[in-house]
Amino acid sequence: MDQRTRAAGAQWAGWFGGLHRAAAARPARRSVVRAKHHIDREYTAGVALDDLAATARLSKFHFVRAFRGIFEHTPHGYQIERRIRRARELLERTDLSVTAVCFEVGFESLGSFVATFRRHVGEPPGTYRRRFVRAGPVHTLAVPACLYRAFSARPGRPAAGG
Repeated sequence: MDQRTRAAGAQWAGWFGGLHRAAAARPARRSVVRAKHHIDREYTAGVALDDLAATARLSKFHFVRAFRGIFEHTPHGYQIERRIRRARELLERTDLSVTAVCFEVGFESLGSFVATFRRHVGEPPGTYRRRFVRAGPVHTLAVPACLYRAFSARPGRPAAGG
C-alpha cells in the first residue's frame, strides 16, 4: 500500500469516526441546548453553573466543555453576551437611563456594566446611545421609560419602579 492510499484511508476513517461521535453526542447536545434556552429565559436573574449542569443532566465540567463546543462561548460568556445584546436594544429604543438599563439587564454594579459594555461594544453605553439620538433628547421611535416600565412587568416579577 502506498502513502497516498494510506492517507486517503485515514481521511475516510476520520470522517466516519466523526459521524459516529456526532450521532453519539446528540442526546447531550439536546440537553445543552435546553440549558441554553434556560439562560435565555433567566439571563437577568443569573443562572448558576450547577443549575445549568443539572438542567442538562451533565457534570458541570463536561457541561462547560459541551457548551463551548456547540456555542463557542462558556455559559457565563453567553449570559454576558445576552445581557449586552439586550442592553444595546434598550439603549437604542428607550429613554431609560444607563443606570436603569444596567439593572434591567441583570448587572448589579454600574461600573462593571460600563466596563463590560465597553469591552464588548467598543464604547461606553452613553456614547453608544448618543448615536441613536436625533433632534431632541431621544428620537421619536424610542419608547418612553414610563411606558416601558408599565408594559415590561413579567409574571412573578414586580413592576420596575414600584
